[in-house]
Amino acid sequence: MNRTFRALLAGGSAVTAAALLASCGVLGGKPKRIAIAYTNDVRGEIRSCGCATHDLGGLGRRATFLRVFRDTTQADVLLVDAGDFFSASINYGKEKAELTMKSMAHMNYDGLVPGENEFGFGADYFRTRAREIGLPVLAVNLADAASDSLLFAPSRVVTLKSGLRAGLIGVVSVALKFPPQVQPGSLEIRDPAVAVQAEVDALRPNVDVVVVLSHMGRSEVNQFAQLLKGVDVIVNGHDGLPVRQVKRWGEPYVVQVAAKGMYVGVATGSISKEKRVVRLTNDVVGLDKSYGDDEAIAKLFNAYDMEVVAREKAALPTHAVTTFAGADACQACHAPIFEKWKSTGHAHAFERLASQNRHFDRDCTPCHTTGFFKQGGFVNASATPHLTNVQCEACHGNGAVHAKDPAQKTDMVAKGTCRTCHTAEQTPEFEFNTFWARIDHGGMGASTAGSR
Repeated sequence: MNRTFRALLAGGSAVTAAALLASCGVLGGKPKRIAIAYTNDVRGEIRSCGCATHDLGGLGRRATFLRVFRDTTQADVLLVDAGDFFSASINYGKEKAELTMKSMAHMNYDGLVPGENEFGFGADYFRTRAREIGLPVLAVNLADAASDSLLFAPSRVVTLKSGLRAGLIGVVSVALKFPPQVQPGSLEIRDPAVAVQAEVDALRPNVDVVVVLSHMGRSEVNQFAQLLKGVDVIVNGHDGLPVRQVKRWGEPYVVQVAAKGMYVGVATGSISKEKRVVRLTNDVVGLDKSYGDDEAIAKLFNAYDMEVVAREKAALPTHAVTTFAGADACQACHAPIFEKWKSTGHAHAFERLASQNRHFDRDCTPCHTTGFFKQGGFVNASATPHLTNVQCEACHGNGAVHAKDPAQKTDMVAKGTCRTCHTAEQTPEFEFNTFWARIDHGGMGASTAGSR
């Protein structure tokens, strides 16, 4: 699937692309075919960071893929999300939430079910803004306890390009744990199977296919699926683990793609004369660099970046008390090491962020600065300019005492810090000896050098 779209975006014609897609089993003639493009557990990953070796994901790339897919496939396309598109991180602010919702509205999602992360700014905020932005949020069993009324629409019917009618139902787990911004007891979660089955029974006479968007654990959704009649496909989210093998649990197929928005799942099947989805296949598309950012979403990102920069400049102090020494303090005794460091990517890490106006993004700055989130460490480029980039103390620990008295060692062993930023996700090919050799400076410094 990925190779197909790379060929298309490299300049292949729509006819060629269609032929390639047909060879993948994505296109279909008669009987009617439906392609369910789905996401789940994006968790606030609004764009690829650009640092990872296998650079995947991002709202802009997702929009480009969906546009091309819709333009070239002959199948009816349904676009859905199974929740947790917001992040639970303390660094995930309302600016990112707004950007996420506006981007998803631009992509014309047909239905979404909320996860617990969507309530990180309170139920009223998400419900109000989702409605104003135009997101079709669905939840058949999530109610306001005070009014005894559903928080969102329980379902909707979408008429696709061929005239095929798809019924969508959203449902959440009874085990959902809301964040502290939701007052305990203010929301009621009703029995998922009872609520969904009643909605299916009401929809089935008037639709050709029924798709349930669920937000629940893997074992729970498998048991839940076996209780339902008349449901064709369940798109699930919550634990962020992909379904490796598409299979039926009772009547419905259950599908789920990996977390953090690096992939889009595409589940494709035929519609039988009995109005049931049959022969479902599942493809996973990695959103790599071959998918350029959608122009409209790129504009949203530009506005977002400018807003964050302006807000942070206004709110953050221009002076800060810092206890980290900075690389310049190390230079006097460790000149050869200092010069080697200057030739590494570590010495230019902050410049990379600043060139993209992302130097105030707290999802990025910890791995591009020294001592961020640590007492006396990096605050911002104005208050602590001497702590930009990944300097000596990022690996060796606070060196202020060592700088004053070389006999006093630093408090961290450098070799134990690499995986803090070079995670399995960011640098999957990380192999310590190979990577260490690129920055190894053993024997280059004075005898008073700190621990390595």
